[in-house]
Amino acid sequence: MKTKSKDLFSILEKSRNSWSDKLKIFSDKKNFLTDQDMESLEELLYGSDLGPSTAHYFLETIKKEKNLNYSVLLTSLKSEMLNSLNLAYRDADSIWESLNDTNRTEPVVWLVSGVNGAGKTTSIGKLAYMANLKGYKVLMASADTFRAAAQDQLISWSKKAGVFIFAPEDMKDPSAVAYNACQKAKAQNYDLVLIDTAGRLHTQSNLMNELEKIKKVIGNLLPKSPQESFLVLDANSGQNACVQAKNFHSILNITGVILTKLDGSSKGGVAISLAKDLKLPVLFLGMGEALSDIQKFNPNNFVSALMGGQGQ
Repeated sequence: MKTKSKDLFSILEKSRNSWSDKLKIFSDKKNFLTDQDMESLEELLYGSDLGPSTAHYFLETIKKEKNLNYSVLLTSLKSEMLNSLNLAYRDADSIWESLNDTNRTEPVVWLVSGVNGAGKTTSIGKLAYMANLKGYKVLMASADTFRAAAQDQLISWSKKAGVFIFAPEDMKDPSAVAYNACQKAKAQNYDLVLIDTAGRLHTQSNLMNELEKIKKVIGNLLPKSPQESFLVLDANSGQNACVQAKNFHSILNITGVILTKLDGSSKGGVAISLAKDLKLPVLFLGMGEALSDIQKFNPNNFVSALMGGQGQ
């Protein structure tokens, strides 16, 4: 992969500054934190993008610290962030295991979903590019039949990534597109099918049911598929991203999250809520529009970039 235009520390600048600003009120507390300080901490955690459940857990854990002062507070906070992320951590390289299986006789299928505007199609292009670089024969499938420009957008990304695409203009049923793409991949010995689905709100029950149908028809043709079900989430959504994830997960059994647009967000802590509350691993961070602007998620690197030198 090419060198990233920005590193993770730069990408998380807004989130890091947000945390730094919130914690400044404790910075002159060289001695023990008072009960009033703890009330302020409670407001800080509940008002953050950690989510109520995770914030409550953090608060109760921090309260148990002995000799609690500012330094101990920061160290404890970073420790709990890391512990929470590690609860659901999954090495991003594990997505290649099914493709590398020497006993594999059928194509592997990755189903990608998310709400409108999260960066879903862009993320698919990046995944396809990674797979192409590894030497896999990749087929993109345009199962977003609702948006007029969706096929054109995916075709553009397929050209950038150097992979094939299945985007029939006369096929309007997303399940039919997914099924026929998998059928084509099976007949023509493709290694990987990347299925782009239409962006949809988690509250649109008819469209969520459609995702379930897509998953079912894929499984009817290729019983072990989809091997991966990725959810693309916009970091700017904050806690709403967790609500979205919960609903998508209930239908698709999400295997990993791609968190996008971190460079424009101060809500990087949503990754912690996804892990702590939903046990969903963030696999990749989308960090720009270029094919190479994607990075494997690492809990240690993420917490260090989110908190900076605080707590050292």
